[in-house]
Amino acid sequence: MKPKTKYSNNRISTAKRKNTASKALCFKLGKSQQKAKEVCHVYFMKLRSGLTIKKEACYFRRETTKRPSLKTGISPITEALTSLSTYNDQSIIFALEDESYEIYVADLKKDEEKEKVLLSYYESQRSSNVSGDGVDGKMLMVALSPIKDFWLHANNKEHSVELHKCEKPLPDQAFFILHNMPYNCVSFECKTDPGVFIGIKDNHLALIKVDCPENLCSENILFKLSKT
Repeated sequence: MKPKTKYSNNRISTAKRKNTASKALCFKLGKSQQKAKEVCHVYFMKLRSGLTIKKEACYFRRETTKRPSLKTGISPITEALTSLSTYNDQSIIFALEDESYEIYVADLKKDEEKEKVLLSYYESQRSSNVSGDGVDGKMLMVALSPIKDFWLHANNKEHSVELHKCEKPLPDQAFFILHNMPYNCVSFECKTDPGVFIGIKDNHLALIKVDCPENLCSENILFKLSKT
């Protein structure tokens, strides 16, 4: 039996976030368009966790007057392999039990390495009111994959976080709005259920409802991303 670590609802005072983002818009050349020159620019945004997001913006400089069509479909801005830990520096552990995966929160032993999680970054449709929380005025959202072809899913009916095997395009339940928080922490808000966050309950990942803005800095919904 793993010892339980208590996560309080203590709130952390807010801090200034100084990330920057640049504007970009991508266009796709229609079949009837000709003599169009593609122009690309690369933008970078550094998150508080230390990770740097690279975004390439391409558009076509046209000699015709036909309106270009926006790119359809959703694809990640970038991907990063990172370690995911709690505010109290406990690790997230994914264990195969009875042909299904269980998600635990526990301390690592001295010689154990942190498990890696693939974070795929996307641009969401939610507007950002905080500088550094998004790109082009939009919040970033992420999909988390600790195991190949398996992605974290929000089960809103059971208030649980589960690992499901699926192929892209991913369902909405696999996307979480990324919030940059004080002390190099982040939080993950369900795309399908605003105000509900990934959090810690009884040493497991769970979905936690945040009823008021003051609780957005509660320790049990804060996580740390690191490259090691």
